[in-house]
Amino acid sequence: MKKILVFGTGNEYKKYKKWIVNADIVALIDNDINKQGTTINKTPVISLDEAKFFHVDCVYIMSSLYAQEMSEQLKCLGIPEEKIKYLFDLADLGMKYKIPVCKLQMTGKETKKIALLSDNLQLSGAQFALLNMAILLKKNEYRVIIASPESGKLKNYIHQVDIPLILDERLRIGKIHDIEWLDDFDLIIVNTALNYHLLLNRNINIPVIWWLHETEYFYRLIIHPKIKRINSENLFIYAVSNLAKKPLLEIRKDFLIQDLRVYVKQDLSQDKNIERCKGKIVFAIIGVVCELKGQDILLNALDLLSEDENRQIEVWFIGREDTNFIREYGEIIKEHTNVYSYGELEKKDLQKLYKEIDVIICASRSENLCMAVLEGAERSILPIISTAAAVSDYFIDGRDGILFSSENEKELAEKLRWCIHNPNRLKEMGKHAYNVYKSNFSEAIFEQTLLCAVQKTWK
Repeated sequence: MKKILVFGTGNEYKKYKKWIVNADIVALIDNDINKQGTTINKTPVISLDEAKFFHVDCVYIMSSLYAQEMSEQLKCLGIPEEKIKYLFDLADLGMKYKIPVCKLQMTGKETKKIALLSDNLQLSGAQFALLNMAILLKKNEYRVIIASPESGKLKNYIHQVDIPLILDERLRIGKIHDIEWLDDFDLIIVNTALNYHLLLNRNINIPVIWWLHETEYFYRLIIHPKIKRINSENLFIYAVSNLAKKPLLEIRKDFLIQDLRVYVKQDLSQDKNIERCKGKIVFAIIGVVCELKGQDILLNALDLLSEDENRQIEVWFIGREDTNFIREYGEIIKEHTNVYSYGELEKKDLQKLYKEIDVIICASRSENLCMAVLEGAERSILPIISTAAAVSDYFIDGRDGILFSSENEKELAEKLRWCIHNPNRLKEMGKHAYNVYKSNFSEAIFEQTLLCAVQKTWK
């Protein structure tokens, strides 16, 4: 039985502590002085400095958000890197686990089986992109399955298209090697850079496509030395944009990363020439209400408009709310009487709101191919886009989109003001935005690139 220290007693410790029951837990480490000197489940909680007096086999970091910082703290304490373990190493402790049943009905000798691995089932762009990929692979007669470490609202959409879903917690606390049912597949598709840990130990005889969506901002959640240990043999890496390639290439210059953009499913029920509601101009940010998405930048821009200009517009925040962001900006949002919060919506409810939206805003501090901008363009809705978003590369300022410098609230205010004083131009530019969607992000273009990528893995 391994003798271990456990660093972190927050939410992830509570969620995954069952995976350490087979170890001899000497003590729990926590930086919270209010917890130090107490016990949790009869195990003492100590300070980080006290940890150096314990002789153990390894230290498990029970956090994903602060794993990098916590790792550095342990190294400064003199703990060697090989003794530092993470959430994705928990399966190594050998807890007995009820293996999910994974059976796919085959329709012919030539049928290939493909597993698509997600890091969650939230209603976010990367997860919908993976679902759309699975739908196209199924359409082309591949046997597909989607797997995630935990459930979420996307589950309902997966069931609607009759694609099998496996929930296996080991996708969070293990690697491909730990998940025996994956040995039966001809191809594994790993979605997002945040799933990098799955690649650390795998059967290289099974090809893997790794699809990157994240910008540099998310690489603070990745243990960079681990990336350097990924075996590139039979690994095919694709990214939705050049912005998504850059941070990984800075860690692994030897990686070859090719293009595989997202696509937006065409809403055939949407009338491209729909007359939006008369009266106020509706601007909307669609996505998590958080610092990264820049709703605070938009709020500051609104403060630079006149009272009369603010009376002519409505601003909609559509998406789940980050607790820390709302703690800081919740009251400020309420002070803006023309700002409305809708929370996270199902697709059918969001589609109803699209019919009332005149302008989609991407104010993000870091963003790739913002799905809201693309879904808006598919519906001929004009976008205002931060230059920190890779999707801005596809739009020409003043023709089919409106661009502003990242985090420049004064410039954003001027763009809003232009819309207010030129309402008749919005519909015309929205039609040009649709052409951007059609030329770059349609299903046909994505399907062709995807099938080439899949077939390449078996050559």
